[in-house]
Amino acid sequence: MALNEKGFTLIEMVLVIVIEGIIVAIAGMGIVNVTNGLLLTKQTASTVLKAQAALTRIEKELAILTQVTSGSSNSITYTRWNDDGSALLTYTLSQSGNNIILSDTNGNNDTLIDSVVASSFSLTYSNTYKGTPGSTFIPSTSKLINVSFILSGYGGARSTFTMRVRPRNI
Repeated sequence: MALNEKGFTLIEMVLVIVIEGIIVAIAGMGIVNVTNGLLLTKQTASTVLKAQAALTRIEKELAILTQVTSGSSNSITYTRWNDDGSALLTYTLSQSGNNIILSDTNGNNDTLIDSVVASSFSLTYSNTYKGTPGSTFIPSTSKLINVSFILSGYGGARSTFTMRVRPRNI
């Protein structure tokens, strides 16, 4: 008795469905990983751009200062000409909570950057590029100001940003 068997058995069909399920699961995990990578890249780029904008502003401020009235490891108070050059104003650069703030004697506060890790904003002062930095500004010897802070980015990742400024007028 010869039977003409054509088609698939139930076991073959179940096996195909299981294999397809495994392939779809692996592909789905790959798509999730790619999406997370893109999100991480976007958030990291945003963090870096914020830091660059803040560092540029700090550099411009410190480059044109005329006198430092006090400088410690976490703040600096200095004078510089206002934007139209008509008067000297006093400014203070410091960290307040998770923000780096630039405040002037008129009571104006400008938040330069947020998401700064608590107590991570630091300033050091040295007389040469290779000199040993100190935590206090000394008018006769401090010629360079080193600025550093840590930002909290996507997923709690922390990035450190540093810069060295040589003020023109001291």
